[in-house]
Amino acid sequence: MRCIRTLVVAVLLSGCYAYHPMTAGAPATGKYVRAELTDAGAASVEGAIGSNVLWVEGEVRSTDDGRITVALRTVNRRTFGESTWNGETVSLAAGDVRTLQERVLSRGRTTAFVSVVSAGAIGVIYAIATASGLVSGSSGRTPPPPP
Repeated sequence: MRCIRTLVVAVLLSGCYAYHPMTAGAPATGKYVRAELTDAGAASVEGAIGSNVLWVEGEVRSTDDGRITVALRTVNRRTFGESTWNGETVSLAAGDVRTLQERVLSRGRTTAFVSVVSAGAIGVIYAIATASGLVSGSSGRTPPPPP
């Protein structure tokens, strides 16, 4: 039973996300964003996070004076691909950022994912119950005699 509860919680907490361009203004503190850097932006963060950075992802820690401070979760480079970070911060000026996108929960994709995982879990549970004899196809009554 504990396994089933864990599976249900995991499915409910998981979600599918998409990135959408930010509209007007600076992102709010706590928002999860992806910032695609300009060539000048990649050069300005090189001392802090390394070279060849294409984009960074993470949580916005602060916005002030045209700068965004991001707690990094992912850094993507031209030569090495993605790497995971543990919340180290980097400050980006407006001129450092080519595009800024906000991570948004995709309700349709999340609903589809939850439906497929739930149906699969129910199928596995039913198969196990049937194989162990906990569930059978009969009602428990004796069948009527043939005519």
